[in-house]
Amino acid sequence: MSPYSAFPATVPNVLVMASAGSAVDARAVLDAVLGVLGGRGGGSSAMAQGGGVPADIDSLRRALSAAVDSITS
Repeated sequence: MSPYSAFPATVPNVLVMASAGSAVDARAVLDAVLGVLGGRGGGSSAMAQGGGVPADIDSLRRALSAAVDSITS
């Protein structure tokens, strides 16, 4: 763990925010990401956060792809 970080580098923490009036639901995007990574999270349609499970770079790529898919589908 970096001495400058409160979180281990191998454990991703995800924060999703959506603009007011946006059709994007931050909880739905977070659910898509955590569906790949595992972990826990929650929040509102405007802001959601989660994480807590170690992940490698390939898992992070799949999680980001799932986030994009949840927004564009």
